[in-house]
Amino acid sequence: MSEKWKTALYVCAGVMLVSAVPLALWCVSLINQASVNTDYPGAGIGCFLALIGYALWVPFAVIVFLCTKKDRFRVIRILAIVQLVYFAVCTGFLLPYTVLTLPPYLVLSMFLLVLSRTGQSKG
Repeated sequence: MSEKWKTALYVCAGVMLVSAVPLALWCVSLINQASVNTDYPGAGIGCFLALIGYALWVPFAVIVFLCTKKDRFRVIRILAIVQLVYFAVCTGFLLPYTVLTLPPYLVLSMFLLVLSRTGQSKG
């Protein structure tokens, strides 16, 4: 793998690692607000699922850092696909709170997926 793809993966994993805790804490503060909202009955559960998703960023980012060269792309692609499936599940529960809580999750997951595919074809 060329150095620029490796650096881009590490930067993405670093952003995931650094932003996981503030985003998770923000989801915790939204849980109370979403749970009393009677217009969207599943929004509290959805914010809790978003919290779990952001908490899972920490081990995912560590796995990206620790992957060996041989299986890096396969593992990162699997992690990105798992994150995108989890995003789809959360979207069903969050409803309007999706716009607030999940854009960083979606952007970084898609960035990981694109980097794993592009890096594999280049490197």
